[in-house]
Amino acid sequence: VPLAAYELWASKFVALGHKVARMDQVATDKPQANQERQVTMYLTPGTLVDGMLLESHKPNFLLALHEDAINDTFGVCLVDCSLAQFRTGQFEDTEHNTLLETLVLQCRPKELIYRRGGLEARSVQVVRRHCDALVSVLDESVCGEHWDAEGTREK
Repeated sequence: VPLAAYELWASKFVALGHKVARMDQVATDKPQANQERQVTMYLTPGTLVDGMLLESHKPNFLLALHEDAINDTFGVCLVDCSLAQFRTGQFEDTEHNTLLETLVLQCRPKELIYRRGGLEARSVQVVRRHCDALVSVLDESVCGEHWDAEGTREK
């Protein structure tokens, strides 16, 4: 997509729930036929900050989840990048995940992420049934360091 039409097409793709990467030429000393390019911007529905790409008057939440299956406890991080708001918390849920279901339905996140193996199968079913957002499952290599609940509170 030409640079002049980038915002138009990026907003359309993100609105459909796709991830969009923008690549720009890397500056070199002398012009070459094949210029090196690098990703300079990566947009997902939950990480938008540009007013041209946002839907007006609607929260733009990204919801990150982690489940401790032994205690039926969920760690939650709710971020609205467009307003620079960041909230964390945890809750104990029932065996039917009614609190998780309520959280997803009330927040209506634009994007939901969790670490591979970070949610039990029944929780994944609740998320997929009630969340119409982009759902991303992150591999361990992407997640990097992982803190448990106690470690997170200490930091």
